[in-house]
Amino acid sequence: MRSQKGWSCGVLFFLVAGLLLWGSIASCLTPKRTKASRRCVDCHADKQQSFLARKTIHAPVREGQCEGCHYPHGLIGGSLLKERGKELCYQCHPKEAIEGGGHLHSALKAEEKACTACHDPHASQEKGLLVKAGKELCLSCHEGARFSRPYGHRPVQEGCAACHRPHASPQEDLLTAASTPLCQGCHDPKAPRLTQAHGGLEVTGGKGCTGCHGPHSSSQKALLREVVHRPLGGCAACHQAGGQVKGGGDVPGLCYSCHNQEKTKFSQGALHPVSAEGKCLSCHSPHASDFPGVLVKAQGEVCLSCHEKLQVKEKLFAHTPAREGNCTGCHDPHASPNPRELKAVGGALCDRCHPREKLVAGQPHVPAARGECLACHDPHLSPSQGILKEAEGKLCLECHSRQAKFFSLPEAHTPVREGRCTACHYPHASTVSAKLLREAPGELCFSCHGGLRAKLTGDKYRHDPFAKKDCQACHDPHVGEVEKLLTRGLVELCLSCHPALATQARQNGEAHRPFMEGRCTECHSPHSSAVAYQLQRPPDKLCLSCHPALERGLEEKTGALHPPFREGECLGCHTGHRSSSSSLLVKGDPDLCLTCHANGPEKREAFAKTHLGREPQKVRCLGCHEPHRAADGKLLHAIAHQPFAKEECRACHPE
Repeated sequence: MRSQKGWSCGVLFFLVAGLLLWGSIASCLTPKRTKASRRCVDCHADKQQSFLARKTIHAPVREGQCEGCHYPHGLIGGSLLKERGKELCYQCHPKEAIEGGGHLHSALKAEEKACTACHDPHASQEKGLLVKAGKELCLSCHEGARFSRPYGHRPVQEGCAACHRPHASPQEDLLTAASTPLCQGCHDPKAPRLTQAHGGLEVTGGKGCTGCHGPHSSSQKALLREVVHRPLGGCAACHQAGGQVKGGGDVPGLCYSCHNQEKTKFSQGALHPVSAEGKCLSCHSPHASDFPGVLVKAQGEVCLSCHEKLQVKEKLFAHTPAREGNCTGCHDPHASPNPRELKAVGGALCDRCHPREKLVAGQPHVPAARGECLACHDPHLSPSQGILKEAEGKLCLECHSRQAKFFSLPEAHTPVREGRCTACHYPHASTVSAKLLREAPGELCFSCHGGLRAKLTGDKYRHDPFAKKDCQACHDPHVGEVEKLLTRGLVELCLSCHPALATQARQNGEAHRPFMEGRCTECHSPHSSAVAYQLQRPPDKLCLSCHPALERGLEEKTGALHPPFREGECLGCHTGHRSSSSSLLVKGDPDLCLTCHANGPEKREAFAKTHLGREPQKVRCLGCHEPHRAADGKLLHAIAHQPFAKEECRACHPE
């Protein structure tokens, strides 16, 4: 029983293991289609024909195995790759075989298009599924000028793969072998022609051939690098007969044997540490280089090999010399009497490229006038535009600290809130204002508030400060506690220029509610208007916007309308602010009515005739008449005393 049980467990174990193994193998295979399923080429036949017509076809495409790379997508289009970028390719092409070696082709460092930058994933006219012919493909990324100078290296014409691997290599620059052995594969170092050209020495060590010769092309014979150290060709100036460096390898001593005029300079003032330590070859090639000054690399690269913190990165603003790698535009590379090996001190250095007489013309900003450029600017890099040391708003407040406490008030001018001081102020100098304004105050405001400029010239009635472009008479340019950046509360602000209204506000009588509540701008435009008194709208429309019952009466076509009401002459009878008469009338009843209905002997006589011969001054018009609209043609009240309705006045008024 025991052995039978053990045998059963063994069978079960191998069965499960077999299923797991088969599952892992099957996962790499294309799923078997059912008879009902459609193939990719059933819809994409045109693409398949295009791919199959090319010389080199990717195996899954040739075999119709689209599902090896793609998921099926149904009615919704999309490539739906099974893996992202190069990870998909590595399912068939082992990563170790592609990336092994240490130095990786920069194209392979990309996440998404590592492989497809060079290879077509379906088919190509070129070997290896390359998207272009070999050399042409390489030159699509590598600057062509380096490979097309007058004297060219023969392998360059034959193709880059003669010396370089396409994916990865244990050697720098993806070379197929170490530099010197690679060259010796074609150039025998013992050949008389080579030893004669190298002072009778067999070149086998040091930096190898590329220390003096360009590997691709050159403007000089023998592919010598573009900048040649003067002693090159006269090896005995620096080397002994056996090739050893003279003086036992004392590099600074050997260099100073020719550059003796620099020796004194390089030992005074602020010394570049490399100069102080005599490490000339840290920066310079002893033989030849493609860079001015016989530098081992481009100037910026040489400097950044030590000063890596100054590397220009994305989202950083860079000083032009820093961005272009022109460090010696500001620094002496060896020594200087000035700190940090600068070629001049402070503003005097900046003046070389940024003439101060132009920057500080007019009223100057104090730091600019003093040449204290670094008070605001970083000389190399900054996350802020203009290579400012801090974000603009924060930087300005470091000096203008008195303003800082006010800038927390609830109302802030948009440029202030966003920290854009230079939207209104020049950072260096202004020819307009001691406040460094970019334009005269009014014109400056119009640069953002363009609609107001049109009103200034288009509207007939203009508020006096607005007409004079004196925006700051009412508004604070930075911050405030009152809406619209008003310098004071609206009522206080308006009454400061309109004292007559201030007097009215203190008088007895009836007041217009907006006036008493300080809502001046509900009726008046604070800037300008096409309507007298800078009203927001013509009086009828303005008044009716708050008196809807009267508006409805005006719209109805029946009944009679008082002519001033019909013609929108509200201010003919009413004052807009305060009155000693009820209903804000400009005069009391009957004086107001008599100005139209009894203004002359004939009208007074007619008036007396229709009013029992009474003197007009003894009549109260509003006792019988509606001031705006009535069903009766004489604007009489709708409900009348019966004798009055029958015009039997004598029934009550015998005299």
